[in-house]
This record gives sequence, structure tokens and C-alpha cells, in this order.
Amino acid sequence: MKINTMAPAKAASGTLDAAFRPRGIAIAGASADVTKPSHQVLSNLLEAGYPGHIALINPNLTTPLLGVPAYPALDHVPGPVEMLILAVPAQTTPEMVEAIGLRARMRKDLKVVVAIAGGFGETGTPQGAAWQSELVEGCRAAGVRLIGPNCIGIIDNKNRVDTTFLSGVWRRPGGVSLLSQSGAMGAWMALELGVQPMPIGLNKMISLGNMADVDMADMMEYLGKDPTTRAVGLYLEGSPQARSLLEAAGRVTARKPVVVLKVGRTGRGSDAALSHTGALAGADAIYDGAFRQYGLIRMQRLDDFIVTLNAFDKLPLPLGGRVSVLTNAGGPGVYALDCLSDVGGLELARFSPATRTMLANMLPPFASVGHPDGHVDMTGGVSAKMIAQSVATTLRDPGVDAVFHLFVPTKFTSADEVARELLHLLPGIKRHGLDKPYFPVLLAGHGVAAARKLLEENGLVTFGSPDQAAAALAAMVRYSIDRQPPGMEAAVNGRTP
Repeated sequence: MKINTMAPAKAASGTLDAAFRPRGIAIAGASADVTKPSHQVLSNLLEAGYPGHIALINPNLTTPLLGVPAYPALDHVPGPVEMLILAVPAQTTPEMVEAIGLRARMRKDLKVVVAIAGGFGETGTPQGAAWQSELVEGCRAAGVRLIGPNCIGIIDNKNRVDTTFLSGVWRRPGGVSLLSQSGAMGAWMALELGVQPMPIGLNKMISLGNMADVDMADMMEYLGKDPTTRAVGLYLEGSPQARSLLEAAGRVTARKPVVVLKVGRTGRGSDAALSHTGALAGADAIYDGAFRQYGLIRMQRLDDFIVTLNAFDKLPLPLGGRVSVLTNAGGPGVYALDCLSDVGGLELARFSPATRTMLANMLPPFASVGHPDGHVDMTGGVSAKMIAQSVATTLRDPGVDAVFHLFVPTKFTSADEVARELLHLLPGIKRHGLDKPYFPVLLAGHGVAAARKLLEENGLVTFGSPDQAAAALAAMVRYSIDRQPPGMEAAVNGRTP
């Protein structure tokens, strides 16, 4: 597959800040009908607590709606309007282009247009393409950036902006930003963040629709410079501007991780992607190689994608891939070792003699320490205090880069007890400069939900399966090693480069 590097002409070269921090927002086509997307956009802006000026554009609205004033035309709005949300039918494009141009000439405040309406180039019809071209040209002439059309818009929880018509989004800001080629996938990912044991803070969610002007490379560059974004999640089907996107993402990875969920891996998936976005998703091996070349972290499953972003957001990077595995249940420990082997790039740590001695002294006599090296089967009769002390001891070992800890509740030891003991010891470890990534895997579903929430409320990241934890740990190790100078990883692991 040859990747098309031709990019669409840009409507304006100005900043995209107004897409996330607009001083005022106008909604064209705002409706009192609660089933209309325009009404839901207004409701979401109010629910998000947007602090700026909001105005509604609809000649049929003669009174305020939800307390927001309405005006017959865009040029009648007295306050600042840096963002215009187009929620009007595509056939009104000529009138809206005229209104955009007039506002730009008279007030010089409009900076970005977010077109959530469909009926444009995605229809594949000459008329849809003509309306899209007219909208792009009108924005270009006005010096305004265009997001969309045919998109669900933008969420910025930090700046309390939500131009979407989604329901149920967790509004707590965090360090994870999502950039999605598909509006529906962007919505799913954003909603998935909110249903974790402790909902994951969403920084931004960006859906770009037809990308008639602002494309994924533009937004990737923006997220790379955004100080509040600590990890970028990218959903991709295939892009006619793949090279510019990859180059932009490669520049971002020097500052923060970019985790990719690229679909269309199979023949059927590729065909479906082509019909969905019109982008070739084939030749998956080419994309796979390009992701590695530019330092992007690829995930095959959505659940791995979510937990990996959360780990990058909240955990320190490991220096290398030397992992210690602690378990109170033999079978799950063996399963975890297989999971760690499957993901690649990881190896069992070699305990120092001091660590071996301390673990042997604190654990029951029937515990298995270092068989194989780096692995500890504490057995089911271990107490919560012994578990926490073992985790702390292993984290202190200079030959250990990360600790992978599995726990199954027993009649002897509850998950809540383990969580409290861990929270008692771990702050002291961090104060002594041993801030290594710790991966607690609590197995038992709803039975450990309260313990997982307690740990996550106190800054830890927990996992529900060894598979997910292994995927996240391997991604962090790969990203960390890719950023290190040549030979450093070998030196850290005690080998000659």
C-alpha cells in the first residue's frame, strides 16, 4: 500500500487554542427540541460548566433557552465569539459561509468553526462535496480554522468545554487525551475511561470528522505541546495523510507517549474501514513497521489501550525490563509469567542476596522465593502485612525495575486489608527515591472492587487481569528504553552494551 502524503489545503495557519479555550461560543441551529443534537450540545456546555459567553443562533428562538440568550443571526451577538458550532443542515452552507465572513470582517473575533452536521463530503455525492468545498473556502477566506464537518466535536475537561452531544462522559480532568478518526470510537473510548474502578481522568477528546481543514497531524502537534496532556491515545483506521500524522506523532513521543489503536488489521476489517471513513486501512504490516519506526505504542485491544494510557498517565517509567512477580496463588502466578513472556521485552529480575534473605525471613517457611529467580509464591496463607512488606522489599532491590503483584482474596486475607497495608508502606518507599512502577493485579472481579478503588484513590493503578497489566508494563518498558541513549538499558541491566 502506498501512503498518500497529500494534505488538504489549510483554511488558516492560526493557533488552535480557541478550539479548547474559546472566550465565547455560539451555537448555530440551537433548538428547544431535546432530541436535537444542537440542544444536547448546549446542555453539555452548561453541564461542563463552561465559564465563557454562550449565544444561540436561531431566528425562530425569541426567548432564552436554558437561560442562554438567542439571536437571529451571528452578527447580532454582542459578546465575543471565538468558536462557532454549526449544527445546521448542510444545505444552509451558503448562508453560514456568508455569516462567518461577515463576523470575521466586522468583529474579527471568530477563530474556529466546529461543524457537527453531516451531509458533506462523507456522503460521496457531488452536492455534499460541493458544500464541503464551499465551507472550507469560506473559512479560509475568513481566516478561521474548521473542525469537521461530520464530527462529534471536542471535549476539554480542564477548560470545561464540551461541544459534543454525548451522554455520561466523566468530567474529571486527567492527563489522558484521545484523538479519534471515528466519532463513535472517540465516544466509546471517552465513556470507557469513566467506568473503571476509579474513573480515569479525561483531558481532551477530539473527533475531526471529514478533516476538511484541521487534520489529525494538526491536532497531534497541538497535543504534543499541551502541558496538561501526559499521554495521547490515537484511534486510527487509515489516513490519506498518514506520513504527516506519523511524523507529527513521532515528534510528540519525544515528550510524551502516543498509544495507538489501529483497526483494519484483517481483510474484513480493512474493507469495513474503507466504507466507513474512505481511508485505506490495508497493508497492516506497513503501519505496524511505521509505528515502531516513529516510537508509537500499538495496542490490539481496547481494554489494553485504556489501561496502558492510564499507566502512562499515573506511573513512573521503568528504567528497564527486569520484573519481579509476587503472588499468593500459584496457578495465577504461572499464568502471569506466561503473559509477561507473551508481550516481549521483559525478563525476570535477579534478586540480590539481601532481598532473598529478607523475603525468606518475613514469609512463611513454605513460601517459594526465587524459583525461578525474580518470582515469589507467598502462598495462600500469607498475611496482608507480609504481602505489603514483600512488595516494599522487592521494590527496594536495585536489580528490579518493576514489581508485578497478583493477589487472590482468601479466608485468611482480604483485599481491603492488603490495600490498607500497601498504602501504609508505599509512601515511605517513594520518599527514599525508589519510585518504581508497581502493578497490583487484584483477581476476583466485584470482590476486590472496593480495594481497587481505595488504591486508585490514593494514586496507584490497579489491574483486573495479568494480561492487561503485562500489556501496559511492556508498553512502558518499550517506551522508556526507546528514549534512553544507546547502551544505557544494557548498563542498567548489568550487561555490556
